[in-house]
Amino acid sequence: MLLTRDANVHSRVLRESAGGEMCTFQIPGVCNRNPDTTTLCHLHEEPGDCLRPHKKNDVVAAFGCSSCSTVMTRQAGRISRESWLYYATRGMVLTWGRWIEIGMISIRGAA
Repeated sequence: MLLTRDANVHSRVLRESAGGEMCTFQIPGVCNRNPDTTTLCHLHEEPGDCLRPHKKNDVVAAFGCSSCSTVMTRQAGRISRESWLYYATRGMVLTWGRWIEIGMISIRGAA
């Protein structure tokens, strides 16, 4: 299946999996490193797009502590666009890796 812009994955299980996890953004000088504050942070195509209404895709997301989440979703102007893209990509990849590690998602045919 090709995941397109219009294909939205909604999963309560994925959203709840963030609880107690370490932040995968880990923005230096921002991250509070407190897993008690971690939630699944939905990412957008551009910094600041969180203000535009749209359906959230639970796969285009990362584990974020309350501090990193604020910077990534509401105060994107606090970091450059390039930094935002770096942390968004890194956070999403680390979150996917964690989901694979704990069996939340699997890849057909993977060893």
